[in-house]
Amino acid sequence: MIFFYLISIETNDFLENYFAFLGGRSSQYSVGLYQDFLARITKDFVKKLHELGARKISLGGVPPMGCMPLERATNIGTGGECIGRFNDIVVQFNGKLEKLVEKLSKELPGSVLVFSNP
Repeated sequence: MIFFYLISIETNDFLENYFAFLGGRSSQYSVGLYQDFLARITKDFVKKLHELGARKISLGGVPPMGCMPLERATNIGTGGECIGRFNDIVVQFNGKLEKLVEKLSKELPGSVLVFSNP
């Protein structure tokens, strides 16, 4: 039996844990450091899956969260347009995830890892 693992994580970590709560993660980390923090958690998770036998893994990047309906609906000042700042952060973070997948592909024997960029 062949299993394929699809991982989709991080969007709520940005929207709920970083941007929504003043005094939360945004007071502890700059955006770049928070991206690095999330990338480390992702790396540890993928390594743990590999230890448990997962060999075919697709890591999904973060979608353009500045264009999600909730974010656009709360962006009344600009007529409900996408929030460019959020999308810029996504592009940066997805770049980090893509590099992480490349690195882990070399480190984890017998694995097939791919990055899916939404």
